Amino acid sequence: MKLIESPEQAKSNRFLLIALPIGHLVNDWPGAALWILAPAIALSMGLGPVEVGLLITIHAAGASLAYLPAGLVGDLFRNRGNLLALTFWWVAIGYFVASGASNFWLLAFLLGFAGLGDAAWHPWATGVMVQQMPGHRAQVLGVHALGGTFAEVLAPLSAGILLGFFEWQTVLQISTIPAFIMAVIFLKYRRLVPISSEASVTKHDLGEMISTWLKGSSLRIIAIVVFYNMSLMGAMAMMPLHLQANHDLSAAQTGLVFAIIWTVGALAQPLLGHLSDLTGRKSITVVGLLLASVFFVAAIFVTHLI
Repeated sequence: MKLIESPEQAKSNRFLLIALPIGHLVNDWPGAALWILAPAIALSMGLGPVEVGLLITIHAAGASLAYLPAGLVGDLFRNRGNLLALTFWWVAIGYFVASGASNFWLLAFLLGFAGLGDAAWHPWATGVMVQQMPGHRAQVLGVHALGGTFAEVLAPLSAGILLGFFEWQTVLQISTIPAFIMAVIFLKYRRLVPISSEASVTKHDLGEMISTWLKGSSLRIIAIVVFYNMSLMGAMAMMPLHLQANHDLSAAQTGLVFAIIWTVGALAQPLLGHLSDLTGRKSITVVGLLLASVFFVAAIFVTHLI
């Protein structure tokens, strides 16, 4: 049975479907620029591939530490608009401060800290969207994911172009501008984020969550996510170095390659989310993993840039 939305709920849903993907875009922007900034950072600080990989790992690890606590905090607070507004300031200030780091370890720590704010956005924003539109979960998550994917498209492209004119520190500072702008704008519009009617986490809730995680099916899903992201992060971390070292691409050309790759994924996400709502999650997941595996392996053996 199709649920009938009130005019107020319809207005709220329209706001969420526009504002939260944009929020996702600006919060992911500085972190997405790092893929192209990493070779420039390596050149500036005299780093090798191992240090570049470690820098990306520490940044990702810092972000990963925020997901579970942020999810719990999101369930405890009724006003998620204030929480979402906080993430923009955290991201903007965090990455801006990181741009002034004088050595590798300080930079790694500050990037990890900045990533905490970006990571916190995801459970808070997606939690709001799924609760408001429970009948279209995968589709709205696909729309939200568009923002992050377009960040992966536009941020590396712009960073590659800007590196032709500025040092990496300045480019990272410029990459925080969208988050600063959104931070100011969202102070006014955060009231449009619906207030949660259920803002509590009990020991029973935590127990149910843990027991759900420990089920065989849940552990398999966690394993799939972990191993897939290990492959993806490894490929993305080394791709800029590979393109510039083996194919003699400039930073701008490397950013363009990233943009092309991620545009395909960006355009596919809402469609795949809709198909997942219609046909089920398993078939879409299996096909996606098989295609990713085939093309990752193929990419190892080809020598032509295309």
